[in-house]
Amino acid sequence: MIGRTPIAICIRLIQLLAASTAALVMLCSLVIASVARKKHQSVRLFLGMALANMFERLGGAYIKVGQLLASRPDLIHHDIRTGLSRLHTRVKPLSQRCVSKIARENRFEAIFCTFDATAMAAGSIAQVHRAQLHDGTQVAVKIRRPGIDVAFQRDLSIMHSLFTLAAMLTYFEKSPLRESVRVICETLSGQLDFKREAQLTQAFRSCFAQSASVVVPRVIDEYSNENMIVMEYCQDLITLDREHLPSELWESVASRSLRVLYQMIFTDGLIHGDLHPGNVFCRANGNIVVLDFGIAGKMEDEVRKAFVDFFLGFISGSGSQCADVAIRLATSTPNRLDRTSFTHEIQDLVDKHSDATAGSFQVGRFAFDMFDIQRRYGVYSTTGFILPISSLLMLEGTLKELHPRLDFKGEARRFLFAAMSGVIERRVE
Repeated sequence: MIGRTPIAICIRLIQLLAASTAALVMLCSLVIASVARKKHQSVRLFLGMALANMFERLGGAYIKVGQLLASRPDLIHHDIRTGLSRLHTRVKPLSQRCVSKIARENRFEAIFCTFDATAMAAGSIAQVHRAQLHDGTQVAVKIRRPGIDVAFQRDLSIMHSLFTLAAMLTYFEKSPLRESVRVICETLSGQLDFKREAQLTQAFRSCFAQSASVVVPRVIDEYSNENMIVMEYCQDLITLDREHLPSELWESVASRSLRVLYQMIFTDGLIHGDLHPGNVFCRANGNIVVLDFGIAGKMEDEVRKAFVDFFLGFISGSGSQCADVAIRLATSTPNRLDRTSFTHEIQDLVDKHSDATAGSFQVGRFAFDMFDIQRRYGVYSTTGFILPISSLLMLEGTLKELHPRLDFKGEARRFLFAAMSGVIERRVE
């Protein structure tokens, strides 16, 4: 357990200090250069870029934290999130020697007749290999990096302590910083739990069992454990972009992908927190394939129903209903909250976006404006309420590129009314 010894923690703190100093120097340089060129760019944007640079230097859990912060419009200003959005995990795959050692320790020869030691994809926590079972089944094998649990827990422990200290500052006293950091740490720790991920994969698969047009890979439980997940290999995947997807499928695939997300959220209360283009694909027949449930979870039923109420209020133009839900689910509100003014601003916001056409409506713009109002009034929603909105934000750009006139509000109506009536049909067409 060297990774969590006092010496290891001290070394990591020194690395954190060095990376923070480099980020500060980068921030100052960007601001000075902007002033010199007389370009009045946002300091917040520069801050986001500097933070992204710091997280990349530190690697591991810090990159994951940066990615999660970039998906939290309720906490992080739009310009800062724009700077953070360039974060991506650039991780070298494990060496052939390390992969061979993992294969020996897990007795791969007894499980697989062939195993490709070259990873198909590599991340900071795990990497994926293609293999074949002795019965001929083609599978994907997700193996965890050795020692990653110790390294991650060390970094999360340090981050938790630093953010706990930051939460004591007057600037953050009204924000749910402690709660947000706790959820982020739990989310990242959950990515280390392969048994949990396997169970969630099966839960998502069960929810779409009646939908022939939606594919979630089957986990092969008898070969999966805390260090690896063995699942059926999904072939013939097409990336959701105009370059790879035939033009005749652009609109139908975008609409179907949105309906998949709406069923997850409104019907089943499931959240996939990592719906980037590397985890959502389609096939030549238009079927949607969803992968990687490392950052996933289930909403409490009370929160799911509240989210349905909020969306119903929005599409029906009832800002007061949206405001009531926001206050009801707030983790904290000021003692002297001006509820009338808060409701009035939310109503103005709903009126503004309700009038938008299908093509011009933007989930991201609405969410940013909504969270800006909440920040100003000190009304902070629970993380369980924020995460499904973050899922929508993550997928919106991909779907809008394929189908600029995609009607996010119209597609939601069927699922919202079904959720309210209790008549649930788990079939995505």
